[in-house]
This record gives sequence, C-alpha cells and structure tokens, in this order.
Amino acid sequence: WDKVSSKLCVTDFYKPEHRALYSAMSHLSSKEQPFDVVTVLDTLKSCEQLDEAGGETYLFELAHNTPSVANVAAYAEIVRNKAIKRKLSKALLEANEMLQGQGLSEEDVLDKVEQAVLTVRQDIDSGDNDFISAKAVIPQIIDYLDELSDNDGLAGLPTGFIDLDDKLCGLREEQLIIVAGRPAMGKTTFAMNIAEAVLTQTEKSVLVFSMEMSAKDIMMRMASSLGMLPFSRIRSAQLV
Repeated sequence: WDKVSSKLCVTDFYKPEHRALYSAMSHLSSKEQPFDVVTVLDTLKSCEQLDEAGGETYLFELAHNTPSVANVAAYAEIVRNKAIKRKLSKALLEANEMLQGQGLSEEDVLDKVEQAVLTVRQDIDSGDNDFISAKAVIPQIIDYLDELSDNDGLAGLPTGFIDLDDKLCGLREEQLIIVAGRPAMGKTTFAMNIAEAVLTQTEKSVLVFSMEMSAKDIMMRMASSLGMLPFSRIRSAQLV
C-alpha cells in the first residue's frame, strides 16, 4: 500500500468498481487496519458500496486472478499513466469543442487549454513520492564523489570564479541559488559572468530572464565582457 498510495488517487481509476475498491482500501489504511478480501468486503458492505464495487463475486475474482503483488509499484505506474492520458485527452476534446462553438475567442480557448494542461501537470507532481530511502541515496552519493574526482573537485557547472567554484564545487542540479545585494552592487554583471562561463566552458545553453534589461542590453554587456571593452564604449559605439 505504501508503494501505491503515493502514486494513485481514487480518480485515477477508470472503472467505478475499481474506484470503490481503492476507496475502501484507503479507508482501512487511514484507520491503520489491515486489508484483504475479507476486510475490504466488510468495509464495502458497511458503506453500502458493495454493488458499486462489482459485488462479492467480482472482488474474489480480482483477488484470485492477481498473479503477484511483487510488481505492484509498476502496476500503479501503468494506472497512473493511463489516467494522465485520459485527462489530457479530455482537455484536448473540450478545447476542440470550444473552438467549434461560438462566444469564445482563440485567446480564451488557449487560456482554458493552458489551465487544463497545468492542472494535469499539478496532478502528476502531487502524485510524486516525496520520500526516498537511504538505500536509494547511496548510489547517488557515489556518483557524486566520482564526478568530483574526475573533474578536479567540480561537480556542477563552473561559475568562472575559481575561489567560488572551490567553495561550491560548481552549480549543481536541484539547487536554487540567489544572488543578493543592494542596488548597483553588480548582481546582474556577476550573474552574466556566470552565464558566460557556462557558455564558454561547457556545451550547455543558458536561459536568461530579466525584468530590468532588454535582450539588446544584455547582449551588449556580454559583448563588453567578452571583448574586454568598457561598457560605456560599447554603448556609445566607440569601439576603436
């Protein structure tokens, strides 16, 4: 149950019978009670959902025809993937119906489709298991140490600043790094220097979002840095 409950919710099941069965098992689990055919059957009867779950015969047939629970996590993943496809299909069908209808502009339809797809994405993310065993982490640590050894202590992207790379071991995945400082302290320049280091020292691409500077200004600053010319000369076209 621990392997399944973190991946699936009741609505992930297509058949109403399976939704009722899963709901009964979830109810038993919340009360820390064991569940098998007998206890699930009793719960369904007490909730008056036995007919909705397909009846007593169907419940025993399911238990009898299940070959093994050894691969239950893989089975749960199949159910989850099917549910995702159904949700996406429903969103696209509704979008097509809105396009065929009257009263909504293309922009309105696009907004609704984006919201529907975002909802599916949130459902996927909320189903991810946040718990991870120590056994699963150990191989990641070994890979991390191997990468450090092979790259002279650099396990991520270079910043271009040797002392900073020594402290951070590079910019690694799954990190959120915030450059903080007072206005006009050079935060943007520092961030762009890091972007330049990644572009020139690796095969990675860099995506820059700026609420203050235009794409032209950003590229002019980068040209100033790479060309080793004062930005004021670049801005005024005094290149000679």
